[in-house]
Amino acid sequence: MFGKFQKKLCFYCRLYKKIIIAYLKIRLGYRLDFLVGFFGMLIKSASGIITLSIIFSNVPQIEGWSYYHLLFMYGLSSLVLIPVETFFVNAWALHTHIIQGTFVKYCLKPINTMFFYFSEIVEIKSLLQLFISIPILIISGKKMGIDWSFPLIGAYILYFICGSIILISIYVMAASLGFWLMNSMSIINFAGQVINFSKYPISIYGTFLKAVFTYILPIGFVSYYPMMLMLGKISYGNVVQAIVTAILFGSVGCLIWHKGVEHYSGTGS
Repeated sequence: MFGKFQKKLCFYCRLYKKIIIAYLKIRLGYRLDFLVGFFGMLIKSASGIITLSIIFSNVPQIEGWSYYHLLFMYGLSSLVLIPVETFFVNAWALHTHIIQGTFVKYCLKPINTMFFYFSEIVEIKSLLQLFISIPILIISGKKMGIDWSFPLIGAYILYFICGSIILISIYVMAASLGFWLMNSMSIINFAGQVINFSKYPISIYGTFLKAVFTYILPIGFVSYYPMMLMLGKISYGNVVQAIVTAILFGSVGCLIWHKGVEHYSGTGS
């Protein structure tokens, strides 16, 4: 059983490597587009930081949270978004493939449809966000007095993985609704707006929304709970909750995707 799984995993790893190499060769022919995309990310990050600066130039704190607290959360959420924007950016184009009927090509190969579809586009330039997010975390973390011990770094790595799985699952679920709806872009845009809330402490939204962002749309594990752990306000047990939540959300995301593919492949047959 394990040997079969290992063999299949190796097959997909080799295949993904070939796909990335082929895609990079194509993208290298459009170097200007790469540079434009990089400067676009710089502008986007700068605008977020400027917005925070403007807000805190008028008020010293928001519900007890300082400028550096929110700057730290901004860096955490930007970091967790990197896997989404690098490897799952094709979610935004799914509704077009479904409407135009071109999604059928992903159903004809003897490989996993989710792997086939999302591996088609890899936005390598999104990895450059690392050079923006990490300095933000270092600077704001120092101002907050965070001690980056090995247990804390290990806990954050788990938070990062879980937060990425949660955000990926939210986008996959939102995009997958396009298999049943004519146009799912409004739902994907709504999901993006919800994810933007992860840049702010969920405690400022009230008891109801705090519960929503912890259990229903668990974006609290993207930046709020990691920051709370680093500040010593919650225990390491919250990491276990993040792992369980990520597993559940990831499973539901995969299930909705595959149910959608079954619905799509059966249409017109």
